[in-house]
Order: sequence, then structure tokens, then C-alpha cells
Amino acid sequence: MLELDKDHKSIVIEPSIKQTTFADLKMRESDIEDVLNNNISEIFSEDESMLIIGRQVRNAGNGRSDLTALDKDGNIVLIEIKRDAKDIKSRSEAFTFQAIRYVASYSKIQTLEELADTIYAPYLEKYENEKIPNGKSSREFALYKLNKFLESNEKNGLSDHQRIILIASGYDEQTLSAASWLSKNGIDICCYQLTPYECDSKIFLDVQQLIPVKDYIVKIREGKSKSKKITDIQRSRLPKINALLRNNVLFAGDIFVAKNNPDEEAELQANCQIKIVSTKVDSLSEGSVTTLQQWLRKVFDWNAVDTYKFTRVKNSKNPENNNKTIYEIRQEWMESSKYTEEI
Repeated sequence: MLELDKDHKSIVIEPSIKQTTFADLKMRESDIEDVLNNNISEIFSEDESMLIIGRQVRNAGNGRSDLTALDKDGNIVLIEIKRDAKDIKSRSEAFTFQAIRYVASYSKIQTLEELADTIYAPYLEKYENEKIPNGKSSREFALYKLNKFLESNEKNGLSDHQRIILIASGYDEQTLSAASWLSKNGIDICCYQLTPYECDSKIFLDVQQLIPVKDYIVKIREGKSKSKKITDIQRSRLPKINALLRNNVLFAGDIFVAKNNPDEEAELQANCQIKIVSTKVDSLSEGSVTTLQQWLRKVFDWNAVDTYKFTRVKNSKNPENNNKTIYEIRQEWMESSKYTEEI
């Protein structure tokens, strides 16, 4: 990590922050799996809704996939983990081929009942047993959770599409080359790099998406002005809450309500966090301050929640925002003449 000196003209290396490796930290692949299982929303985009449904799922070929999830579009998501490039290269089987082999078995799952029986119910029994209500079997609860998740995301059932997400602290060239080719040829595959850093006995993770490459893709009107109005927006990196606050699209003091949960209200703070106004969720308390993502995770009991589509503005300093989701407000702002991009 780099630091600007006081005159803002020179870059110095911060001596107290150093890059390390998971191996040096004595972390195993299963430890990284634990981190992801408990914090998947911190790794992926705030526009992602995801439910972890499987861990160490064994397929017919006796292979074991690390994590399995269901996303907001009804896609089964395979999440495969390696510590670093050394671990990737030491395997006899290519990382990408391993993932393809595992996800191919998921393509055989056609119904929610099959998904519950083969993956989600066993996961609930082994890892989430305390969450299964008394009087309900793991299968019944799995089907209830799957149906509720999909209905909340306005989906009727499973799609016929699967996704692959690879995660490591470093990659070899062959893996990145293969993943890039697969992505360009229509296979839904992503590569995330998690780089650990040490600072004063604390561990920090830097998260970067390598494939597909995320960047701004915008179309502008013809002209010579340096600042152009965006007329067609296709963004991979969309403005976040801090940008909406900074540009007076949202305001500190705005009251939010979780989608389809009128008893769950929160107040937006100037630092982009929220303060709980009212709640009926046991793990939340009125007056506590947290992030939008953590609030929504507890309200919906998912591993990751699309922050923007599942937060509705109840009362804003701008009355035009009332009864709209943050997603709708952001889209309107991006499409308006108020939103410009320096070219």
C-alpha cells in the first residue's frame, strides 16, 4: 500500500503495512473458506444478493467443491478457493478445469426440490442446524428459504445457468489466460484476488476482481467539451452510497425501510452507515449503528443482499425520493443531466 507525503507530490511506502501471504499467516484453504462463508457480502459487489447453500459438496466424481451459493437470478454459483499461485500450480489438475468439472454436475440439478435434497438441507444440518425451527425438517426449511429468497428477488425458480467464482491471493498465467478466454466466450466465470496485509498485528484484505475486467463503459454525446453528459449508461462500477451522499442525491437523516419489511426502519448517517430506528429482528437493536449491508443481511437472513434494490426510502429531504428504492433513485440520477463524467 502506498502513502502520499505531506506535500502530496511524492509517494512513500508505509513501513508499518506489509504484504503477506496466507501461507505465512498459517492459514489453510479451509480457513479462507470460513472467512468467505461468514463474510461473502464484504467480498462481492453491493449489487449482489446471494444465499450460501453448500460447503464441501461431494459430487459423483468424488470431488469436493468449496462453497456453493444461489444468486438473485436463480443461478447456482460455484465458489472455488486456493491460497495462492503456488497452490494452484502444485495441483495436477488445472484450477479452471477443476471448477468446470464441479459446476458441470450442478447443471444436472433442475428443481428446487433437488437443490434442497442434494445440497442445501445437508448444509443446514451440518453448519446451520441451530437455525432450523423446531417442528421443521431440514428439507422443509431448505425449501422454505430457497423459495423465499427467489420470490423476494422476483424469480420463480432455478435458472438453467451456472456461475463460477475463483478466489485466490495470487494466480498463475495459465489460470488467468484460461479464465479470460472462457469469460470472453460466454462462460460466467470471475477471478477475485484476495491479498492479505499485516499492520500492527492486524490483518487486512485487499479485494480485486481480475476477470472479467471491471471498468467504466459509457457512451457520450459528440462534442469537444471535456465534461460530457452520459446518454447511455453501462456501468460495471456503479456509484455507491458515499457518492450519492456527496452529490446530494441522498441525505443524512433520510429514513430507509427494508423491502417488504415495514417494521424495519433505519436512518442514514453522514458517514454512510445507518442507525436502526425500529426493528423486530432479535439480532438488531434500536439505536445501534451498522452498515446497510449488515442491516439487510440480518433482516433477510441471507449471506449477501443487493443493497440498492432492497432498501426503500420512506422519508427523504428530497420528497421526490420517497417510496423509491435506492436503485431507482440512483438510476434516475445517472440518467439525468446532473450526472456527468470527466472524459
